[in-house]
Amino acid sequence: MTSPTSSNSNTPLALAREGRRKVREGERDSGRNGLPWPLTYSLINWLGSEQHETALRTARALLDCPTAFITTTVDVDNTTRDAYPQGTVLCDLVHDCDEPVFVVPDASSDPRFTEDLMVHGYPHARFFAGTPIRVQDHAVGTLIVLDYVARSRPPADLIGSVAMIARFCSQSLELAARTMTAPAERAQIEMIGQRSNVAVLTTSQDGLITGANRAASLLLRERIDSLKTQAIQEYVVGWDTLVNIATQKAASAAADRAKPFLVEVTTRDGAIIPSRASIVCQIEAAAPRYRLVLEELP
Repeated sequence: MTSPTSSNSNTPLALAREGRRKVREGERDSGRNGLPWPLTYSLINWLGSEQHETALRTARALLDCPTAFITTTVDVDNTTRDAYPQGTVLCDLVHDCDEPVFVVPDASSDPRFTEDLMVHGYPHARFFAGTPIRVQDHAVGTLIVLDYVARSRPPADLIGSVAMIARFCSQSLELAARTMTAPAERAQIEMIGQRSNVAVLTTSQDGLITGANRAASLLLRERIDSLKTQAIQEYVVGWDTLVNIATQKAASAAADRAKPFLVEVTTRDGAIIPSRASIVCQIEAAAPRYRLVLEELP
């Protein structure tokens, strides 16, 4: 026997609510409620920043609207909500829309907004344009531009510009999250390097050794504390060539790593050890830092 169905179950508003419910259930099943902690804290810090305010000013100017705002998945108590940003039906429709920007010329005559207090109560909004803000696979917010009078649909180039503002917000948040996790990732790399069976050394811009693991100490036949502040040129023949290659790679932002080079390593007691060398340039505090991996050839 078929269960009774409400006469309002097929209205746009009901369909939107059903879509939101299914999305939430799917995200709960996959264990993706909330955001990763770097993205959460980056979002908290980003709200109210100059980049945030610039995005809103630009959106208002583009569409010549008095109001623009960004709803997010972070509550005022800094806790994350489930699924999409909440607050109005509009946010749900924006994230369910197949188009980059969801546009409503007159919400007062749109049946999808019959229960939306922003339309039928204060501030009596009429025109809406909204686009999702996503970082990787996470819906972190919604950029909304509104007017209090009905308007015609904006030209396609202006709508595309609003979508570009949302992408700018996404890129700003992703960069902030990556910057926040960089120290932890670097510390993990350093820990792996210390336990590695191949020699790993870090140097400053001037070629002074700032770190070495146990394998480097054994290869160079020097205590780790004695290696620090020593010039890497004393141990690696052709160091300047390696630096030039690493710097060029970093400047070109090449995705592939430089191939290992054959070098001669000289130890403190005068032994010459043919080795395979790999070097990476990292920028810290606007200054280059080099990470050298040496593997003795059999």
